[in-house]
Amino acid sequence: MTHFYVLRFVQSSDGKLVAAECEEKTTGMAAVDCACAYATGRGGAVAFSRQGELSSSDVPQCSIIAGLGLLPDDLETYL
Repeated sequence: MTHFYVLRFVQSSDGKLVAAECEEKTTGMAAVDCACAYATGRGGAVAFSRQGELSSSDVPQCSIIAGLGLLPDDLETYL
């Protein structure tokens, strides 16, 4: 099973990017559409997917579908 997510980043008053809550979406396109909408403000967003069983102790690798707007250099640490 494939799970789709969008993670938004907002720019704080001191210019740092802060991760907001990660949201699960029903499709990859829904995640990309949401990321596009979030990226229009002060910050950015990444749409990504995970394949496999999320309830297991092993966290499945993620695949980035789209990264839009301002994103942190260490993006992988948030996924």
